[in-house]
Amino acid sequence: MVLQARWVLVLRSRLVLTVALAFGFSSCSSLVFGQTRTDTQKTERLRDQFRSGRYESSVQLLNQLPAEQRLPWLSEFRNSPAYRSSRSSGSGYSSNDSSGSASAPSMPPAGGGAIANYDELMNLIQTTIDGNWANAGGTSTMLPYRNGVRVNPEGIIERIDPNGQASRQLHGKNRPKADLKYLGDWQEPSNLRWVSLHQLDAMLSRHHEAGSKANVSMELLAGLCRIDYVAFDAEADEWLLGGPAGDLVTNEDGELVNRSLRLPPVLLEDLLCIVPHVFAGRGEFGCSIDPNRERLVRAYQFANTSNSQRALQRNANRWVELWRKELGMQQANIIGLSTDSPTGFALLIADAQMKRMGMGIDSLPAPVKSYWQEVDIHQQRIDSGMVRWWYTLSDVKIPMDPDRKIYVLEKSNIKVQSEAQRINEQGQRVVATSPDLAADAFARNFTQHFDKIQESYSIQGRLRHIFDLAVAMEIIRSQIESGVGKPFTVLSDLEMQPRMTCAPRELDSIAATHKSQNGTTFAVVSGGVSISTSGVVKKMTRDRSKTNPIVMKSWNDGAAKQSQLNEPNGPVTGEPFWR
Repeated sequence: MVLQARWVLVLRSRLVLTVALAFGFSSCSSLVFGQTRTDTQKTERLRDQFRSGRYESSVQLLNQLPAEQRLPWLSEFRNSPAYRSSRSSGSGYSSNDSSGSASAPSMPPAGGGAIANYDELMNLIQTTIDGNWANAGGTSTMLPYRNGVRVNPEGIIERIDPNGQASRQLHGKNRPKADLKYLGDWQEPSNLRWVSLHQLDAMLSRHHEAGSKANVSMELLAGLCRIDYVAFDAEADEWLLGGPAGDLVTNEDGELVNRSLRLPPVLLEDLLCIVPHVFAGRGEFGCSIDPNRERLVRAYQFANTSNSQRALQRNANRWVELWRKELGMQQANIIGLSTDSPTGFALLIADAQMKRMGMGIDSLPAPVKSYWQEVDIHQQRIDSGMVRWWYTLSDVKIPMDPDRKIYVLEKSNIKVQSEAQRINEQGQRVVATSPDLAADAFARNFTQHFDKIQESYSIQGRLRHIFDLAVAMEIIRSQIESGVGKPFTVLSDLEMQPRMTCAPRELDSIAATHKSQNGTTFAVVSGGVSISTSGVVKKMTRDRSKTNPIVMKSWNDGAAKQSQLNEPNGPVTGEPFWR
């Protein structure tokens, strides 16, 4: 193993221009690992397949190369005529759902999608990195759907969870299914990595002008998996994000997570959705999940008949299925962002999952209790059968140094709030006269133990990133308006926001029953996500221990780096964006 590792290092130190010359690229923009004669012949065949538009055979040839030799091809593969042809044709490599099946790269570029496309990136990792992949006869998949959920062409959100995702995650049975160390230097574990937003913005601008896509390190923000710091480098006149990074693996659900923290990486597509919204002063953004008013009235009329009550006592599970049919689908609304925003979709899925946990449909890590468990503890009879929970920004303070150059996100910015509601005769949901103690307790405990919950469900980790990005961008926006730092070009451009193929419209109603000493009760939940950054400034507090030199030392002393993944067809990248 030692000899093999040394041989790989030797190969990496002996960069040759075989493929660069074959494609006619200059040495400044294309570097590949040393190759044997056989491998060189394979790369030439790859070139021919790319140029002739034969996508399927290109994938087969790509998989024949050693993993460390495939990586320099990833961006070339993405920009090849064969790949573009496969995306625009009606071949078997297209899909109708917006999630982007791992074996079917289907999403056409739109807006910022020409730069950032996380679904497509996951497909490319699967076709480039060694792993027990299902499309090669194995058992592992990489994000076949976004967090086990897809949107069909009618805009219906469908859950795809054949193997019991919640059960596996909460019992600690996740195992890394693929070795992703060849993705680049940014995969090296780091307790504190800095990402320069201005350098990233400049790179995105060059890629956009050249008509090329972001590389892996850009799509995943150099592997950043938590935002601990927002900092300003006065010497370089640029804003930075800092936090732990690298060491990404795939869990059994095919999701990328940090091996130890169990958090997903921060995504470029979320950054491209949030920055322009905040910088344009577009106010609140988020989502709401609400029942249809007319169907809600019919459902409660059905529930309150004597025959229905007897059926509820006999078979609660059967009853709730009938009640769901009366309720129909709940409306999925994205607020502030475009209806086909991947970030808005992530908010919807995280919100729906929180409600499923609250209703006891999905498991919760101890010591958090479901709503029904809290009902038993508080011995409270719920007559309205209506619960509202929603995510909002917490009121935790944001320490900053006296010079307002370092801001520390010490705790999660997420808070779950609760409101007791009842349904009037017109089907309107109004605030109940008395509180729902069980609903309040669930919201309070969910907030308190959110760090543990996000380790079990990666979509909750992504939700945290979205909240943290919103807070960070509001800090940076306010400072840039005060003359601290340069404006962004691509990051703040509304036209650069990624798009999904189908916009989500509806999802199954989240309802459940529970049998207690007080009899069998039922409930349906509503709510959503509300992110308003207008109050972020009030959360800032000066802390002399958060001094600029202490934290910035790791940025100023570190060597500037960039992913080893180069782009043969892409523009010269210029300055790196992380270290």
